[in-house]
Amino acid sequence: MKTIKYYISIVVLIAIRISTINAQDINWTELEEGNKHFVTLNAGADHSVFYGIQYGYILCQKHSPIILDAEFNLPFGEDVMDDWYLRTGLKTKLWSKNKLSWTARASVITRRYESNTAKFFNIGADINTLFGYHKNWWGIAAEVNYDRSISTKIESGEIVTDFYPEATDGWYKTPCGNFKFGIQASATIKSVNVFLHAGKMYGQDFKDNPILPAYAELGINKSF
Repeated sequence: MKTIKYYISIVVLIAIRISTINAQDINWTELEEGNKHFVTLNAGADHSVFYGIQYGYILCQKHSPIILDAEFNLPFGEDVMDDWYLRTGLKTKLWSKNKLSWTARASVITRRYESNTAKFFNIGADINTLFGYHKNWWGIAAEVNYDRSISTKIESGEIVTDFYPEATDGWYKTPCGNFKFGIQASATIKSVNVFLHAGKMYGQDFKDNPILPAYAELGINKSF
């Protein structure tokens, strides 16, 4: 039991450390112009400094537009493939009136983290929503994100096997997560969009919070 609790506590820290902002870098007015592809380059910092790429494709526009997107992030550093993050999901506009809009996204997440302690391969889920005021060339919105860990495959390192020789490798249920509350500001120049996200991060119980809870991300998006 102590070993399982030890692993879960590590996974909580890892989920917070290598999670990213997962912002919705789309100017929805561009869908009316017939653009179907969206490519975003992003860089930011929460508990690591990271960079990545995101691609989105519009599936349909009949009632509410639905976009299929994927995002891949890596930390800056020498061994970049030790830690990585991959998210795939669907996003849509739930409601809009005048210049106000409410959008949401649901995703599946896979991520990897490696250290001297252990190697972790994690599967989780993510929900993100934005509500704000958007014009053709600028916008501002409030953002809420919940990142949930579901299950993690663990391969123990030397440190764990030395202190916990009874530790067993394999898949563990890791029911933990974190919330992010922030603001998104955006500007549009022709078909290029610039997004800035900033806010605070909390553990899902609002008690086991990260030591440095602030996050920020800058993204540049091109549609065509």
